[in-house]
Amino acid sequence: ARLRLERAADLLRDTDMMIGEVAAASGFDNCCSFARAFRARYGQSASGFRESAGMLSPKSAKSPVASRK
Repeated sequence: ARLRLERAADLLRDTDMMIGEVAAASGFDNCCSFARAFRARYGQSASGFRESAGMLSPKSAKSPVASRK
């Protein structure tokens, strides 16, 4: 299962495949088992992982709002 999840993580990072397609391409029979295994291994959902992997994209590279004093 570890290798399948590593493959899924690579696909999430490097492609724009839908989550169900990533699950199937990684060898999971259904999305529910994939989602459960992915969250157990990485501590977040597959879509959350994809968002955090792309955190250097222009739309997420906005400067933080200054804190109030």
